[in-house]
Amino acid sequence: MNHIFRTITIQGACLLMAILLCFLQEGNAQEIYAGGYKAVFTSPPGKVPTAKTPDGPLAGNGDIGLTLGGKPDKLLFYLGKNDFWRAYPVYPGGGIALPGWLEMRIPALSGADYYAEQIQDKAEIAARFKKDSLSVWVKTWVSATANTVVIELGSDKACSMNFALKAAEGNTSVNAKGVDAGTYWVTRSFENTPLLAWPSHVAMAVKVLGAKPDEHGAIALKPNSKVTMVVTMYTNFDSKTWKQKAISVAKATTPATVNQLRKDHYTWWERFWKQSTVQIGDPFLEKYYYASQYLFGATSRGNKFAPGIWGPFITKDSAAWGGDYHLNYNYQAPYWAAYSSNHIDETDNFDKPLLDYMESGKRHAKDLLGIGGIYYPVGIGPMGLVTTRWPLTPDEMEKRYASRENTIDGGYKFLGQKINAVFSVGNMLMRFYSTYDAAYARKVYPYMRECANFWEDYLKFENGRYVIHMDHYNEVMPNLKNKGQWRQLLGDFNSTLSVGLVKMLFKGIIDVSRFLKVDAERVQKWEHIVTHMSQFTVVEVDGHPSLKGVESSPSPAQNRVEGLARVSIHGLLLPAGVCGPKTDSAFNQVLLGDVSRWKDKMKAPGEWANTLGNGIETCFPAAVRVGYDADEIMRQLTDRIKRQSLPNLWITAEGGGIETLAAVPLTINEMMMQSYEGVVRIFPNWNKTKDASFDQLRAYGAFLVSSRLERGEIKYVKLLSEAGRPCLIENPWPGHAVQLLRNGQKAERLTGSTFSFPTGRGERLEMAKIFTHKPHLLIITGGHGFKKVPFYNMMDSLGNFSYDKIEQPKANELIASPAVNKYDALVFYDMNDSITASQKQAYLQLLQKGKAMIFLHHALVSYQNWDTFQQIIGGKYYAKATLVDGDTLKSSYQHDVVIPVKIENRAHPVTTGLSDFEIFDEVYGNFGIQPTIRPLLSTTHPGSSKYIAWTNPFGRSEVLFIQLGHGPEAFGNPNYRQLLRQGIEWSIKNNSPTLNRK
Repeated sequence: MNHIFRTITIQGACLLMAILLCFLQEGNAQEIYAGGYKAVFTSPPGKVPTAKTPDGPLAGNGDIGLTLGGKPDKLLFYLGKNDFWRAYPVYPGGGIALPGWLEMRIPALSGADYYAEQIQDKAEIAARFKKDSLSVWVKTWVSATANTVVIELGSDKACSMNFALKAAEGNTSVNAKGVDAGTYWVTRSFENTPLLAWPSHVAMAVKVLGAKPDEHGAIALKPNSKVTMVVTMYTNFDSKTWKQKAISVAKATTPATVNQLRKDHYTWWERFWKQSTVQIGDPFLEKYYYASQYLFGATSRGNKFAPGIWGPFITKDSAAWGGDYHLNYNYQAPYWAAYSSNHIDETDNFDKPLLDYMESGKRHAKDLLGIGGIYYPVGIGPMGLVTTRWPLTPDEMEKRYASRENTIDGGYKFLGQKINAVFSVGNMLMRFYSTYDAAYARKVYPYMRECANFWEDYLKFENGRYVIHMDHYNEVMPNLKNKGQWRQLLGDFNSTLSVGLVKMLFKGIIDVSRFLKVDAERVQKWEHIVTHMSQFTVVEVDGHPSLKGVESSPSPAQNRVEGLARVSIHGLLLPAGVCGPKTDSAFNQVLLGDVSRWKDKMKAPGEWANTLGNGIETCFPAAVRVGYDADEIMRQLTDRIKRQSLPNLWITAEGGGIETLAAVPLTINEMMMQSYEGVVRIFPNWNKTKDASFDQLRAYGAFLVSSRLERGEIKYVKLLSEAGRPCLIENPWPGHAVQLLRNGQKAERLTGSTFSFPTGRGERLEMAKIFTHKPHLLIITGGHGFKKVPFYNMMDSLGNFSYDKIEQPKANELIASPAVNKYDALVFYDMNDSITASQKQAYLQLLQKGKAMIFLHHALVSYQNWDTFQQIIGGKYYAKATLVDGDTLKSSYQHDVVIPVKIENRAHPVTTGLSDFEIFDEVYGNFGIQPTIRPLLSTTHPGSSKYIAWTNPFGRSEVLFIQLGHGPEAFGNPNYRQLLRQGIEWSIKNNSPTLNRK
């Protein structure tokens, strides 16, 4: 690295230090930050086995999933596998299936204390069970690199343990078991059953190391010795000789094999954790951030079958919804955080089930709608499997759906929706924009083109716009609740879900086709669709504009105006990405208003955005994207997690499983960095008073981005260009020039609000703020006591300012002299009443020249007998009873109160990034206010006047007054510090001697 610093000639030591800190942080990145968090269990699982999300300790390798169930005296190691399905087209009965489990009985532990840890950085489960003087420990992990589960155990006293390897039975499966030279094996198969799309076979074998079991599976645990049980697991999709493979691998396993597997396992997970890191200073949310990343890493592998709704953590047959790939959001959502988290390898399995179903999708489009392209039902499985046929007999249909019509839509569940195929294009585009991988683009482009073929045929061009008939915002189907009466609900027109996803499709396919240089002759039509697509429907409700889910619908429920919600978010923001503050700021204000009213619908904590059923991974990131207050989002997310999550740190939803694993990572990633529309934004929605950092988040354009925010200042921005694409990035330091370094060498000097510059493949780039001038302040005190140490500690914390201190009356003498010109701003924290005529004139002359002046707290009480002063500052504290417009006014004060502060103007640079807050401070009441003020803050405290911060134009200056700031509690308040820092920065930037004001 030394050569980097020898070549740097950037002005100012501050820039050099910023870059040095950047590299030092990189050098310290070896520690796995996620290792600071784990899940702890102090009682046996209560939801194992289950048809949904288990609550026990979990481990997995993206193919095999291990769920620890049972009690200390009967431990059950449930083993699921993403590629073991009963390939039957109807659930229950069809869908992902349970291979089996290993049962471990230790009678001496009956009634023992239960303690287990889910250790996420190492991807293992460690447990200890104690009863009286007996203590048994267990450690288990699923090899990250092999089809092997390792279970190690030991005891401090002699005791007996019996084990049994069991395959699940029933549901037409064929089972077998046996012993081969001390290796126990079981198999389970689905084959030769009518309507099975393909056969499934699984074999599990177990070998014991460190002890010799008897013929009944009994093992004597000896004090302070270790027994290792190695379970191998193969399906017919792993090996044509699946049974022999499981047995032979188990038989060949030795202690040396286990040690190598362990080494490879730790190496794999170390690489996984180093792919990205986020630190936000919130231990609770960080815990769930890394737990969700762990669970997804344990759930999905790129070279294996894609996970269904419950991932590989299957503990019984007939999992809810068949554990299939539900295409109207459940299948897509678990992957959403992986793209920005730089876990691209774990997304590589996403596309294959969709590509495998294309021929069936073409038949559905042709046979059912008479058009081209692909048309998918709501649920599919691997290898071209459909999982969502209606029940196969009218009697079964009536029993489950209150209708005998089991031939709806040819017997397939489309549920009134045409978007099941195009929905997945959102994930494909996320990966494409994140990598610009040509091979990937070529793989998925045929799918995207068939979606385009479908929608070109299905769209109608009416009255100068493209419209969508009969594609429904929500699923429409017969069920027991509506007593089989459902056709009257058909007829949605221009669902926001459909309009947004279709616009996403055509915007995206234009980009991909140009990247691949194909279908140039079709781009004009696609562009016409994008520019003439129907607008989203907005109506006025109670005096404010709000989003409507459909333009019209025969369904009374659907015709209600609910504002931005989970389903419409899918079409607008996630995955569609066709809306946001940078796309259409005016429309974004409508969405932001809808989000601000989510609170009004709550009845209890955790209900914000209505995500208990579905949508936590949708609504929270969307709130970040539209610009809702980050602190409030984090508070609501914390409440939601506390309301509904499991001991294994899996956040649950009533209507799904692994979808929720994207919720916390995507929400936080969006706060740290955004890149939709191809523009990289650093800390775009984050409270800048809170320190945070991120390393190697992946941005559109195929950039890995790192940055750190400390004490309100972005210290650096680093990028690695994977694809050599042009970089478009918002200036992280608005108003400042930026130095760009390329591979450590000084390069361009960047200016403006947004930068665009070319990059080379593999090029490393760093950006650092150029400090051209450090503003110099004059801090004026006197006439009122204050705690000097905490006050000046606060001033020191504000960062990019230097200052001189002076007390009254000498301050006014300096102000009336030429020496005042060396100061960029005057900060008044005085309470002075002595001023000469020449000094008054000096104030007026400075203001006429545009000098920046900031008045704080008791400065309002100054110059009781100088009437012009209240015109300057914008108000007056009446120290004595004074007759004003026929009323006698006398101001008041009250120390040590909690003041609720409301932001009156969130768009003003002084208050940007702030949300409403509370502060322990002093209030002033009944003071005068000039009609010229422009309010920034207000309060409802009964002892205070309404407005407590404002700007006030005078001469060619705009004076800033902040009434807050009495004592140490206020000086230490991060909101007050941010307010003051931004206020000084704005005053200096806004006021200057050359500023021309009316």
